[in-house]
Amino acid sequence: MKVSVIVLTYNQEDTISRTLDSILGQQVDFDYEIIVGDDASTDRTRQICTQYQQRYPERLRIMPQAPNKGVADNYFDCLETARGEFIADCAGDDRWSDPLKMQRQVRFLESHPEVALIHSAWRPVNAATGEPGDVTTMDFREITPGREVLLRVLRHDSPWPVHLCTATYRRAMMMAEYEADKALFRGRCAEDISVIAALAASHPFGYERNVTLDYSVGGDSVSNPARATRAAGFYRGSLELTGLLANKYGVGIDQIASGLRRVHSWALYLSILSGNSRMLHELESVRRAIGLRPTMKSRLRHLLHRLSARCGKHALPSPTDGA
Repeated sequence: MKVSVIVLTYNQEDTISRTLDSILGQQVDFDYEIIVGDDASTDRTRQICTQYQQRYPERLRIMPQAPNKGVADNYFDCLETARGEFIADCAGDDRWSDPLKMQRQVRFLESHPEVALIHSAWRPVNAATGEPGDVTTMDFREITPGREVLLRVLRHDSPWPVHLCTATYRRAMMMAEYEADKALFRGRCAEDISVIAALAASHPFGYERNVTLDYSVGGDSVSNPARATRAAGFYRGSLELTGLLANKYGVGIDQIASGLRRVHSWALYLSILSGNSRMLHELESVRRAIGLRPTMKSRLRHLLHRLSARCGKHALPSPTDGA
């Protein structure tokens, strides 16, 4: 098996067919499989995927039904069962826009055995209207030293340096890192940060300027406390994971502090918005654990919140916070 394509999905009955069709429409001269990780959807997503499995029994398989795992465990369960030499990803609300994506990227990796991963440009598409945005193209060279990529990722540069759904990477290289320290990968807020960091720590990356992905973006507002709590937990988890990865791969916090302060500032804003004091305490514990000094504006925001809480009022400074 040459490639395993991992498709993570949850309650995406409106888009999962589009995703699977874009993968099945790839023009390749090798064998590949599609592994669908449906994370306990409550809509018709699994039913739709089952219909595809019945139509393409040799091509597509669905992970066994299980309680909701969370994105990271869902992803690595799929990776463990993958049979391909290479791994590619496409989320259940995105679509590959280039039918030659897999063919071209696999040939590149076969021609450059030292490269761990190749990724590409991508285009945001409004989930509600279908309107495309401006293409996101990075300034990477065709082959870029992995440590350069690693710094950008751990610094949380914007735009995000490597969109995993545009990428193809070597499974053996990733599994070596994963098997050596599963706790660094499982139970985390996301899968892409750790996958990219683990591969970039020791290997160069390839880059192509072709647009291969339509990336679905939408207005999932955090204006209510429940959503703010979930979002705050994600950014706190992202901060914690970044600190762990930096420590493992020998990157000093001072080298990535500017980006981490932006993440911390946003997590602080969301934690206050949630009205959940536990979120604030957990965020502060993570900040201290990774040795990150907050900006003066973040300190002021936290202080104002504590004062307003004592007075029984709600004060929430703007989340705009310079690094």
